Amino acid sequence: YTHTHTLSLSLSYTHTHTHRYDIKQQHLYNEIEAEVNLVFDQISIILSEKVYQHLKDCAAFLELPPQYRLVLQQKRPQKFQLDQERFAVALSQKHIALLGRYVNLSMILGQSIGNYFMADLQYIVRKFETSGLETIVDLEYSLRVMRRMHGLLQQSLGGQLDEFETMLNCTNETVGATSFSGRIVQHVQDELIEELFPWYIYNSGTRRYVRVPGAEAGDR
Repeated sequence: YTHTHTLSLSLSYTHTHTHRYDIKQQHLYNEIEAEVNLVFDQISIILSEKVYQHLKDCAAFLELPPQYRLVLQQKRPQKFQLDQERFAVALSQKHIALLGRYVNLSMILGQSIGNYFMADLQYIVRKFETSGLETIVDLEYSLRVMRRMHGLLQQSLGGQLDEFETMLNCTNETVGATSFSGRIVQHVQDELIEELFPWYIYNSGTRRYVRVPGAEAGDR
């Protein structure tokens, strides 16, 4: 009985020790997994920001008139030799092994970049809404850059983003494809009715609108 009892206690201790060892191992693995996930998330955020900013620079540079692009390249050749394929390898990674599982880095970056793109569209439209009608030229240029960047992003991400018109209509709150309503049109109408028509006259000599003498900005 004593030997049996001793053997039983020994087996019980061994099982308990093994169980505790397994718990420690699992706890250690969980900590490592959490740290790896945190690092991977940070790398994904940094990389998506770098990709987005780089392609935005490329798009803005390509929208400049050719003579200005040439001058910039001559003055600062290293800064303005923009390589559109710089992040091609990272953006093409769809099966990265990470602690026994596979991660689609391309899809993760695509989702983040899509959010950045929509945020920029929101900023552009909101900035126009809080400015005068004269900033419509800036709006037109900004949207040209965004359209160009959208093409570069689609090429780099394998078409993960929605169509540009779809994203713009969503931001502009356009009701339909043939609708003439939306935030941009509404602001133009408000500026024409409340600002341009009452307080400006057309000068045929200079071919521009000038404010009525004595009228102050913001008068209604």
